[in-house]
Amino acid sequence: MGQFSEPNSTGAPAADRIVREAERAEITGLRRTAWYEAEARAKRRNDDTFPKRIALGPAAVGWRMSALMKWIDAREAASEPKPARGRHAVR
Repeated sequence: MGQFSEPNSTGAPAADRIVREAERAEITGLRRTAWYEAEARAKRRNDDTFPKRIALGPAAVGWRMSALMKWIDAREAASEPKPARGRHAVR
């Protein structure tokens, strides 16, 4: 497993946990402004796959690790090349 989801001593995945801003930026590679812009775009598109923030206090938010990893996996899958179709398909 990756460095952010190490299994526990029994080999089972670690419990889902809340990730704060600095770690979220490290995991996703997006700094605060870029992340919040992406969040706003997702909200305008009614994109429910974008990780939801969780209010932790008056000035603190976090994200579930599982939601971040699911979002990253979806982005990776979307960026994989699609097989060519139609007249110009390479044979």
